[in-house]
Amino acid sequence: MGTQTLNVTPGLRLGRSQTRIVALLMLLVTTTITGAALREDEPFLAVHPSEQLEPEGQLVTVIGKGFSPNIRVQLAQCTGLPLSCLVLADVDTNKRGRFVTRLRVAFDFSVLTPAPPTPTCSEPTFSGDRCLLFAVSWSSPQSAFTPLAFSE
Repeated sequence: MGTQTLNVTPGLRLGRSQTRIVALLMLLVTTTITGAALREDEPFLAVHPSEQLEPEGQLVTVIGKGFSPNIRVQLAQCTGLPLSCLVLADVDTNKRGRFVTRLRVAFDFSVLTPAPPTPTCSEPTFSGDRCLLFAVSWSSPQSAFTPLAFSE
């Protein structure tokens, strides 16, 4: 699947899949703000490395667990408030609800896609981090995120 840019701004007309990512992200924001504790069986996302990343782009390993088994999960890099996201990849979970993949992240989204307008990881998100990697499942409403930090 090619990369797509999703700018979440008031009054923006979104397609069906884009509407679903916005709805799940809003659910995630609400859960995060209310301080709901994560249970061990809830989706979890980790990136290695996740700090001091090369701004021009770097391959990272993404590990997800706690998702439903044998489903498709969409990975997107997001920044700002409202969130502006770039879909990086679709991955499938295994029979235990886990996945491992490698993908490229960058401070400036234009390194990843030529489609304008492309944001940079310069604006804080709802979590206070300037850049996040999201994992979202459409077949079962599950999501997780983790921060990305680029060197300056």
